[in-house]
Amino acid sequence: MGQEVTQAEVLISLLVRFPQIAAVHYEPQGRLLRLIFVLETVQPEDFQLFTDRFKAHLKAFHHLKNNAEYHLSWEKQKNQKFSVLEIRRDVSSLSLEELNLITELVLDYHGPSLLQEGSAVDEEDQFEHNVLIESGLSLGLISGQEKLTGFRENGRVLVFSTSLTGVSQV
Repeated sequence: MGQEVTQAEVLISLLVRFPQIAAVHYEPQGRLLRLIFVLETVQPEDFQLFTDRFKAHLKAFHHLKNNAEYHLSWEKQKNQKFSVLEIRRDVSSLSLEELNLITELVLDYHGPSLLQEGSAVDEEDQFEHNVLIESGLSLGLISGQEKLTGFRENGRVLVFSTSLTGVSQV
């Protein structure tokens, strides 16, 4: 990987590599990555079962990795037709392994109700995206003072950047 990788390219690779993720947001204030999954409407009791399972798996994962310092939260928003599952994770200790686990847990539990655009990438492309994502996370490329938003539209992946430098909060 002889060229410089940008934050936008890391978000693009996340969305291409994981078609289950509908959108990705990077919030520089808390160095948080927000992963958005769109589901057909999910019943509250199903969501509670999912969150219990999700929490147990992630707790075990972080215990095995000896990672006691991490921020992870989730919430579900519902309208009449869809539910949106938002998973928020700080990027300081986030890894490709954990991203794989998160997406597999959502896919395993919500399977047919999970809406996704695009298909799984072939092995060669998957390897390239994995390398780019791992490099971006390990080198701290997802950081800085830009708010990033990536999503899919009509088969394309779009990433928007909003610079927060010089912007004061009121």
